[in-house]
Amino acid sequence: MGEAKKFNFFKKLTILGAIFCALVFYTNAFAANYGSGTYGSNTYSVTSSLTYTLTGPTSGALNAPSANFILTPGYSYTGTITLSDGSAGGTFSSPSLTFSNSVTAQTFTYTPTIAGSITITASASPALNDISPVITYVSQTIPGIPSAVTATPEDASAIVSFTPPSDGGSPVTRYTITATPGNSTATGTTSPITITGLTNGTAYAFTVTAQNALGSGSSSVSSSPVTPVAAIVVPPPTYGGGGTTGGGATNPIVTETTPPTTSSTVTTPSTEPVTGECTNGALYSFLTGFKCPETSTPTATAVSVLFTKNLSFGMYDPEVKTLQKYLNSKGYIVAKTGAGAIGHETIYFGLATKTAVIKFQKYYKLTPDGVVGPLTRSIVQKNS
Repeated sequence: MGEAKKFNFFKKLTILGAIFCALVFYTNAFAANYGSGTYGSNTYSVTSSLTYTLTGPTSGALNAPSANFILTPGYSYTGTITLSDGSAGGTFSSPSLTFSNSVTAQTFTYTPTIAGSITITASASPALNDISPVITYVSQTIPGIPSAVTATPEDASAIVSFTPPSDGGSPVTRYTITATPGNSTATGTTSPITITGLTNGTAYAFTVTAQNALGSGSSSVSSSPVTPVAAIVVPPPTYGGGGTTGGGATNPIVTETTPPTTSSTVTTPSTEPVTGECTNGALYSFLTGFKCPETSTPTATAVSVLFTKNLSFGMYDPEVKTLQKYLNSKGYIVAKTGAGAIGHETIYFGLATKTAVIKFQKYYKLTPDGVVGPLTRSIVQKNS
């Protein structure tokens, strides 16, 4: 081969090598910015840098500027990025951000004018590979106003119930009960809340406020007034042959006035027979030990039913008398004669009362423990 031919051969080889290198370079550049695929036997993968990121807070106070949002182009970008909150009506410190061949991050704040979740978006012109960053921003405010405030009087205290309000986008951390007169307060995290330190015999009304991280909301409408009363303590009576069941008492049981009630009235006594009471020819009930009546059993009269506490063996309370009247009217006879009998109900929760409660619980498939707890009370008042 001549010298000229050798020169031309190596020249051509050099040019081909340069072209090959250029193809590799541009293939890699393309792979770095625009997509993925194959070229001959070569495979390339792309991670596009023609993007931007939007980061920032996810919540803040109503009508107050947020902390900074940060918008960062993924490459030297020239164009405008416009911000939007849809139709929420808030304001941006910079509604649009302009970049001139820049990768430098820019910041902005947002001031919401409505409470709740707001979607913040950013759109670029020219577009950046269809990237559309989105942030959900929760505008927070103080809680709303509690409603449906009611109170139940207790001894030197009251139990206040209410319906919780909207939390304003920030969880309620505390409710405050305020009593009028006196402005005594009590706090809690859920309804109901017991307020103590009240004066028995004084009528009180109550308001409720809710508080979250942004402050306290407005006070509720006052409850209807209620009057705390002292617990009634009656010395145990002296019993005769009836033992602690209430039969044969040698001194009278103090008759208490049943507290005012708002529940429905029992009007139709049950005729359900009560096992263990007096039978034909019997002188005494084998269950209670009471003397059997010589005449027909008295008819139970209508009674109003309202229980505000649990009742159990050994208690002296006016609500026990209401309980005995209810049991007698429903056919779960406390006693045929004497204390606890129809027309002679007492405030003492003795063995006869417990036995009648157990019968009632068995009939309604409750735990037959003789305690008038929440489940038994609910059945009683549901069937009143």
